[in-house]
Amino acid sequence: MAPWLLMAFGGPLCYSLSNVCIAILRPPEMRAIPLTCGVFACASIMMLPVMAVTENWWIFDVTMTDGDWALVGNIVINATFFVVMFEIIRMAGPVFFSTYGYFGTLIGLGWAALYFGEVPSPWIWAAIAILFLGLFLVNRTSKPSSI
Repeated sequence: MAPWLLMAFGGPLCYSLSNVCIAILRPPEMRAIPLTCGVFACASIMMLPVMAVTENWWIFDVTMTDGDWALVGNIVINATFFVVMFEIIRMAGPVFFSTYGYFGTLIGLGWAALYFGEVPSPWIWAAIAILFLGLFLVNRTSKPSSI
């Protein structure tokens, strides 16, 4: 199980590194939409060899299936997310932006309850309480001391 645990830690680590890299390496005068276009262009170029090896080409054509429309919707959602991400990190910093993960977790729990009828266990509720405690501790404002 240790390799799976390390892999599970890898996702949040990569997200946090990307937030910090965006804050540090972003050219200050660069706007969010050109940055998003650059991310999508680089990702497309990186996927070309994968698509060639697996022979899984996808193009727009007349016979769009539900899966094709879901892919188009995913593209729109991701593009919107990247624009918002670049702007929030520019305006408020990577630590503030990292709090989106808290809400992503809650939304995931909500979808699981809505679509699959899942009822969170007491352990999940305890984890949510710890999650929001962490959110409070990271985002609280400290009062200057009167010394």
